Amino acid sequence: LKLLPRREQSSKLVPEISLTESTHSVDLHGLTVALAEVELEKALSDALLIHADHLDIIHGIGTGKLKEFVQRYLSKVKQVKRFTVMERNPGTTRAYL
Repeated sequence: LKLLPRREQSSKLVPEISLTESTHSVDLHGLTVALAEVELEKALSDALLIHADHLDIIHGIGTGKLKEFVQRYLSKVKQVKRFTVMERNPGTTRAYL
């Protein structure tokens, strides 16, 4: 986030929030591991093609099966530099590409 001045009628500066990167994500909620693998592979491929720096994988919390699968899958992909569970949302893993 970057604070930018915004002009108002008065001479005061009002902070404006500017997002500097777009969000790339895939939602795997409710999918079986087999379907999640297909969707994750496609999303990862798309993210790599556009040179995204990360991919957010929404697996939810539930039983933990999808989270476990996602992390096992990401650990085998050489283009994934590292991955981490999002601190503010434990149902999402961020893969850094």
